[in-house]
Amino acid sequence: MQRVLGFSTCSYSWIAQSFNRFHPRCIQPTCFRSKVTKLCPKRPRSSLLSDNNATKYPQKAIYLTAQVKLPQISEVQNATFDQCLPLARNICFRLQEEPQDENAYQVLKELLSREEGARAFFVEYLSDYELSLPDKKPPFKLEKLLKDCDEYVPNLLARNLAMSVAKEVDLANDSKNAENEEVDDTGSGSWSDSVEESSGGPTMVKERTALLIDSIASSEIARELVALWFSIRSRKGKYVHFLERQKFRKDQLDVIQRTLEVFIGA
Repeated sequence: MQRVLGFSTCSYSWIAQSFNRFHPRCIQPTCFRSKVTKLCPKRPRSSLLSDNNATKYPQKAIYLTAQVKLPQISEVQNATFDQCLPLARNICFRLQEEPQDENAYQVLKELLSREEGARAFFVEYLSDYELSLPDKKPPFKLEKLLKDCDEYVPNLLARNLAMSVAKEVDLANDSKNAENEEVDDTGSGSWSDSVEESSGGPTMVKERTALLIDSIASSEIARELVALWFSIRSRKGKYVHFLERQKFRKDQLDVIQRTLEVFIGA
């Protein structure tokens, strides 16, 4: 089955049809682009290597999971964003080690019920290179939980997709000038909302985000992607303040818009 950015054409059609039940028909399930690599400037071969060090250094990841202590529900109920980060990391590693751990899902459900906790979870899940769990289809229980926790999850996935694509544009532009030089971290498009620059690279974050969206495949996520696309085109709507806050350049917005059009079939 043909896949685009981690999405199967079947999932695209499902998202499009779900959205069209609630809105005038603006998503065409059959209008998929087959060559997404044209959306971003070409990156050199050396920069296409995997950013996931959990694959490169499995011994390190195994060592970390052996020390995981699952937090208590009471610990996450009133925790700040900074306090939620290590808690979210422990939950992620516990699920990687024991994908059917019911206690871990109960704690994660509580974490996702608050914006600070949901943001912290995606910081760790999407950008922690020592995790290998996000690089494959999530366990069914995790997939279902993320689908049910729809107050913050769809919005955060849409924002992470935009920010990772924007940062990838920066990396591609820098690579044109100096293939072997370290990428300058001062490009526009702040990651402070959801992900950390010091962790996994933007390509890894984009691929993990795409895989989650493909797996969850909910109408709520479809609506968020369309809303983001609309705000980019019209400078109005739900995401206009997010776009202004991130200070994306025009070239970044162009690539984000075309990427969203691949996802929604616009």
